[in-house]
Amino acid sequence: MQRGSESRGTLPVHAQIASVLQEEIRSKHHARGEKLPSEAQLCERFHVNRYTIRLALDRLIQSGLVRAHHGKGHFVNIQPLVINYPLSPVMRFSEAVRQNGCKPSSKLLSVLYGTTSELVAQQLGIDPATMTYRLDILRMADGIPVSLNETWIPAQRVPNLEHHLEPFDSLYSVLEKRYDITLQREFSTFESTYPTPQMMNQLNVTPNTTILRIESVTRDQNGERVEYTAAHYRGDLCRVSVSY
Repeated sequence: MQRGSESRGTLPVHAQIASVLQEEIRSKHHARGEKLPSEAQLCERFHVNRYTIRLALDRLIQSGLVRAHHGKGHFVNIQPLVINYPLSPVMRFSEAVRQNGCKPSSKLLSVLYGTTSELVAQQLGIDPATMTYRLDILRMADGIPVSLNETWIPAQRVPNLEHHLEPFDSLYSVLEKRYDITLQREFSTFESTYPTPQMMNQLNVTPNTTILRIESVTRDQNGERVEYTAAHYRGDLCRVSVSY
């Protein structure tokens, strides 16, 4: 990291500092339970102000690696958050989070109405000119971002969906209560990748964090395909197993 500069590469300065500290924690330079250097010490080390350091520390808190104790400082978590997700036809991520002793929550980032790509249309078995809803959803465990989902649903299956999404908690709950649609996973594909700038911002991760991309198609109780999702899970927090 180039010191004394406010344009250190493509990432914001606080994100670069968080990346350095994250790597030090993962390499055990800072042991579990150990107190991190004070804000003043970090300011001196990285040649930045307290505001920038606090942003970096907040990013580490959101990553699940660090906890803050008021009046005492910041400490490396003794037990980092790890979500074990047994992927099966009926298992939902919120259920998996609860089984891991955490509180699930979701944030609806955007809803788009329009046509889709040939890839998505092929997965859903529809014509590319068919109108669809695309939803971008951030999913969390104990308030820590865990996955970023891009979901497409044919609009004809969920008319006026945008009017039934507030307050937002679970898409599947909306589908069941408003449209009498119960979904079951038909198949999934897996790919290891790295985060885009948007993912880094939403998931509070660094460029070298592994992302597990899981593309899934689900069908309703009548066997008709309803949903295609590209889910991006944080590889540092999620372990996915497949149940047959």
